[in-house]
Amino acid sequence: MKSEIENKNLYEKALSFLDKNSNPLLIGILIFAFILRLKYYNINSALWFDEVEYLVIAKNWAFNIPYNIPAVRPMLLPFVAFIFYKIGLNPEFPLRILELILSVAGVYFIYLLAKEMYNKQTGFIASFLMSIFYLHLFFTARILTGMPTTTLWTIVAYLFWKGYPDKSKLYIYLMGLTLGIGILLRFPVGLIGVVFLIYLLITENLKFLKNKPLWISAIISLIILAPYFIWYYLKFNQIAIISTSSSYAHNFLIPGYSKLFTTYLYSPINTLLILFVLSILILFFNLVLGFDLIKTNKKLQRSLFLFLLFLIPFLYFGTLDHIEPRYMFYIFPAVFILISLIILKIYNLIEKFNKYLALTFVLLVLIPSAFYQIDLADNMINSKKDSYIQFKEAGTWLKQNSNPQDVIVADGAPFLAYYAERKVIHWGKEETFKSYIKENNARYMILSQLERSPEWAYKWPVNNQDLLTPVQAYMGPNEVPILIIYEFSPPQFN
Repeated sequence: MKSEIENKNLYEKALSFLDKNSNPLLIGILIFAFILRLKYYNINSALWFDEVEYLVIAKNWAFNIPYNIPAVRPMLLPFVAFIFYKIGLNPEFPLRILELILSVAGVYFIYLLAKEMYNKQTGFIASFLMSIFYLHLFFTARILTGMPTTTLWTIVAYLFWKGYPDKSKLYIYLMGLTLGIGILLRFPVGLIGVVFLIYLLITENLKFLKNKPLWISAIISLIILAPYFIWYYLKFNQIAIISTSSSYAHNFLIPGYSKLFTTYLYSPINTLLILFVLSILILFFNLVLGFDLIKTNKKLQRSLFLFLLFLIPFLYFGTLDHIEPRYMFYIFPAVFILISLIILKIYNLIEKFNKYLALTFVLLVLIPSAFYQIDLADNMINSKKDSYIQFKEAGTWLKQNSNPQDVIVADGAPFLAYYAERKVIHWGKEETFKSYIKENNARYMILSQLERSPEWAYKWPVNNQDLLTPVQAYMGPNEVPILIIYEFSPPQFN
């Protein structure tokens, strides 16, 4: 009996210690997240297509490197890179540092969001899950917008919940500022506005239209977006974002994305997936049963907000033209909070019988899941770290072995424009290709398996050996050529 009392007191002291020392616990999670990400932040040998296109746009602005700026790209990341170029810095290093900082910030702000909506314990578990999430780790090592804007998405959600309706005008104004920046970095961040709108219509009808700070916040966002809208219209004679979104094809891919959850929540015996499904079913069931009470019930309003944070981006990205795991980034703040909630529910149930068993349950969920997620991230990062190195090597060789006015016929234009700093043109038509080469004064032609060219282009060197010479080849796995540079023979076109 005495032993049981002592154990109980020890347990309660441990819980009291954790509650009073929550800041060190949070700092520990953040340090853990930072160390995990620091290991990979500069591991990649070359840039991917999207990365290199953002940076070549910046080079075009800074140094007039030939490149046709695509209308579909948001311009904040290229603009930041442009600033680094203008002050004499290669932007790759500072942008990787910025990605690292925003990645750790994402772990911190999911804690703040979960803590504000529920409690510290939910925040701790959610932030830990974000810290080990394989996609978050993988894309911290890439100069891309998905991971940073997930952080901004989480910040915007936190600021809204913290400040609305009249708790703090400052938070609502900061929400507008952050939302505008997020949209400039990646347009779909604006989907969170749909979350807010649906939430407010359900909980308040149209009363939110009288909230002045909300209108001021919207104006702040529009002021931030206005220079981009003006620039876009002057350059492309179209309305920004609206014309961009209409250029995407759509398909019903929700079943395919649903299958990806076994990878997203990769863990022993699918523990995290089971917990997520259980949690969201309970949440949905409660919302359906209590829908008529949502306008007055704060707990149901909280559940509705969390559900919409998951549902809106899931439905939107689930209807785009193709599946990419990273497209679903914005659902995961809600996903990890949902998992945290069910873990704590089960913990509380088990605690009634045995407190140590309850704590053991939490540790048995989180620790093995961390090993699974980190191992998955490590394998993916290392297997992809040399992706597109052949384009980097080819571009570097071309820059050293060509003149600034030389023209290259190839696919993968962003890579070659960035690394070679030469004009890159597409293929034209097979039947007029010889005259096309002559008219454009092309010096080189590149064929690769990384960025596929028209099928006829791969046969052209074989059928026209007198018109070009292979000068460089770059190997892929098993020493098979994956990229070949050909040089045209100008006398043949006289």
